[in-house]
Amino acid sequence: MARLTIQGQAGAAPDWAARAVLLGHDVGVTGATSAETYKRAFKAARAVLPVLFDIALPPEGACTFHERAPNQPSHADWTIDARTQSLTLDGGNGPAPLRAAAPIWLFPVVSPDAPADFCAAMGVGHGDIELPAVLAALVDQDRNAMVAAMRAIKARGSGIGAILAQHETQLAPHAPPDLSAPPVTLDRIVPPDWVDYNGHMNEARYLTAFSDATDRLLLWAGMDAACVAEGRSVFTVETHIQHLGEVDIGDRITVVTHVLDGAGKRLHLWHELYRDGACAATAEQLLLHIDLNTRRVGLPRSDVGAWLSAAGAAQAHMPRPKGLGRFVGAPRI
Repeated sequence: MARLTIQGQAGAAPDWAARAVLLGHDVGVTGATSAETYKRAFKAARAVLPVLFDIALPPEGACTFHERAPNQPSHADWTIDARTQSLTLDGGNGPAPLRAAAPIWLFPVVSPDAPADFCAAMGVGHGDIELPAVLAALVDQDRNAMVAAMRAIKARGSGIGAILAQHETQLAPHAPPDLSAPPVTLDRIVPPDWVDYNGHMNEARYLTAFSDATDRLLLWAGMDAACVAEGRSVFTVETHIQHLGEVDIGDRITVVTHVLDGAGKRLHLWHELYRDGACAATAEQLLLHIDLNTRRVGLPRSDVGAWLSAAGAAQAHMPRPKGLGRFVGAPRI
């Protein structure tokens, strides 16, 4: 991760500090008259930024405050000078304008002159820096509605939504090197648009979570967009979900996935969804590999099949999951 130095607290400096820290970067602030402005920005960002993404953000970076700049070089990757309302960035090639929409933790767009490496690290892009009026009105009035709107824009994948989606892909986890234990295939915060009339996570969103976990596993196996474009995909033929505990909006949830059978034309999975260390739901899934050109069952692409077969073989020593093969009405095991 990077090291960012911010001089002063004028303008959008606290918002920049909040975005950097929440994305795992260390921040040093010099010349700030009060840390309270930064603390307020961090509180606002923590309520919004993590739930804009469908994956967990990295561990937070550290933020330290200094009355004056240290005598020794800070070895910072970037320095933001916030002593004027017009921010500047020193990326090694001299100052560059860094105008940004406020708050930057919500609306990740900066002026075209910002260096590409800085934009990549902070998950921001170049473009129109005017905050849409509808979102500007929601920032202070209805934060949940604002988050839902931003997530909908991200799902469309255009404009600012494309910036969010691209940064989410950049932060996505890689396949674990050891598959002898079920890997974590989903790690995220439950967003406010997943709520139901009981005030907790809607039952349909459990299926969304398990479906996303399956997609992550398949992506690790090599079933990416190019593979699907070749005509190799999977269809789900059966899913059975058990709801074992309540999940609330804002909770961090994880899913671990046991590959019961990854060989041949079928894929048999067992998912467990955890909240605060307790299993809140399970899902048993049966999928079939499909040739999209014929819409018939077929073998997976060789690399995909080899990865799934290896995962199943590596986890074959594990005990039979409790609830496997259960049907509605059967006594809970």
